[in-house]
Amino acid sequence: MYKLIIVDDEFDVRSRLSQSISKMNLDFEIVGVYENGLDAYEGVVQLSPDLVITDIRMPFMTGIELIQKIRETNPLTKIIIITGFDEFDYAKQAIDLGVFGFLTKPVTYNDLESIMKKIKDELDEEYYQNRNLANMQKFIQDSLPVIRENDLHKLISSNKQEANFLKKLEYDGISLNYKYFAICITDIDSGKNENIEKHEIDLLTIKKYVSEGLQNNFFHETFTKNDLVVTIIKSNKDITTNALERCFEYTHMKAEKFLNFTVSTGVSNIYTSMDFKKMYNEALKALDYRSVMGGNEIYLFSNLDNFLSDVKIIDDSEYKELSYAIHFKTIAEANETLNNLKKKIILPENKATYAFNISNVLNAILKSCDDFPLLYEDEIDYHQMLLEMKTSDELFDWFSQLIAKVKRINSEIISDNIQKNLNKIINYIDSHYTDNDLSLELLAEKVNISVSYVSAILKKERNTTFVKYLTTLRMEKAKELLKNPNLKIVDIAESVGYSEAYYFSHSFKKYQGVSPKEYRNNETE
Repeated sequence: MYKLIIVDDEFDVRSRLSQSISKMNLDFEIVGVYENGLDAYEGVVQLSPDLVITDIRMPFMTGIELIQKIRETNPLTKIIIITGFDEFDYAKQAIDLGVFGFLTKPVTYNDLESIMKKIKDELDEEYYQNRNLANMQKFIQDSLPVIRENDLHKLISSNKQEANFLKKLEYDGISLNYKYFAICITDIDSGKNENIEKHEIDLLTIKKYVSEGLQNNFFHETFTKNDLVVTIIKSNKDITTNALERCFEYTHMKAEKFLNFTVSTGVSNIYTSMDFKKMYNEALKALDYRSVMGGNEIYLFSNLDNFLSDVKIIDDSEYKELSYAIHFKTIAEANETLNNLKKKIILPENKATYAFNISNVLNAILKSCDDFPLLYEDEIDYHQMLLEMKTSDELFDWFSQLIAKVKRINSEIISDNIQKNLNKIINYIDSHYTDNDLSLELLAEKVNISVSYVSAILKKERNTTFVKYLTTLRMEKAKELLKNPNLKIVDIAESVGYSEAYYFSHSFKKYQGVSPKEYRNNETE
């Protein structure tokens, strides 16, 4: 029997619902009938009903509030709403809360019977699915790959394996009863595919290729972790690196031929103990050597010792030279400086400090930007992107693109600053040309720019000089004033910044080819 609670503030409605449901013989037992939402909620908490039929408008607690509370404490309880035609907004809220269905007032027997049959079928199916042992066993079987993968993740992350955990591994079908172990990590050389589904298929395909290459040579457990294909090699016979290399060469060849991309593999040392966390870290470090030597290779941790003895760090002056080139040289020259740095950083003897050195390159490029907010307006985490680059070629191509972006930003800032300073210069001259003591030195002081920079800006942006611009401005203003015959030439001279009328006449004739008097006569004829 399914437990049912009825909630409505009208006695007649509660009675009619109770009598009708009792006649239907649908295996529902009415365990509670309430006239308000507050009492009904207490009943739900105590009785855990399978179904609640509730009105929306009730005293103390509305039907919507009741549903919200039921969803918090009894999420498995099904709910049917009794609603009027004018309560659409409430009904919409109820839909959002996941009610099973609605009954419209006045509730008819046929409508009630129809919805009760539907909800009984739903409850029957739910109980069948959750109580049927065969379905549960199938669920466990279907979940086993996920359980195994989670356990393998834990295996390579733990410093020590407890006895209970080892028993669980055996139960999951993961045997560790072997003499020799190693871990190999295979990774796609290119960056992560933006098509997530395609990327997942690629990883599963690589996992399949790895298993194919190993199947006749070694026992193994292959799984994915952090977009890497991880393989635990198990053997009772001595594991040789040559044998492992041959197995993974098969994977590399198939990936390149059928998937049109390359992969690289890092291989740990061979162990007789179950120190899987150490093996995993060794394989990661071996794979990291790809950033220097390139992709489509198998890297053995045992070979790294030859490269870790001489630790070298690129001198700071090299990074300062890169910043200088970005700031003051052409983009081609900046890229040439970058490539010279690359040649030094990827040398085998610099492998141990590779991450440190490339981080310095990135910082040098970022520090060269004159506007950090503009550089970060796209909310890009540049240091995170650095970690995602898998080969030195890919990384330095990205560095080159970043340099282009920084130079573009710097160029825009320079252009913007030049325009701002030009506006300051022109505005000051235009508003002070009547001052007879206006000079280049005074202008530079007033706009807070050096004399040489003022001259450079005027030459670059207006192809003129301070004297030429000021003279032209004064002469053109004078020409306008000379058209008024009522103004004296001596007054005009003073109004455009000349304290001496003679010098004004001299300057005007030099500029216009005629004296101020002659110009006025020509204009007024």
